Amino acid sequence: MRKSGKKQVKQRIKDFLYYTCFGMFPTKPWDGKEEIVGKLVYTQTEDLFCLHRIDINNFKDYIYENSILDTASTTRHQFGYLFNDNNQTLLDLNLLIRMS
Repeated sequence: MRKSGKKQVKQRIKDFLYYTCFGMFPTKPWDGKEEIVGKLVYTQTEDLFCLHRIDINNFKDYIYENSILDTASTTRHQFGYLFNDNNQTLLDLNLLIRMS
């Protein structure tokens, strides 16, 4: 992949993580609106951070550097299988986003 392609992928991941934090939820279609203005993050070492979307680029950098994209057990959560819906073959996916 070209360097510009890698940069675009990195930016798309940052955007995805950002919008997941501020308004994109799995239970409803996303309308593009940001519904939340900040996040409180409580770490395992008992540190508390208040993250606000005023400085969007720093926030995107923070969540990109501190997020882990993972997947759950396919058998336990019953995803990763092909299924038919309205004469379409679909694949049910699952993504976990954890903060490190």
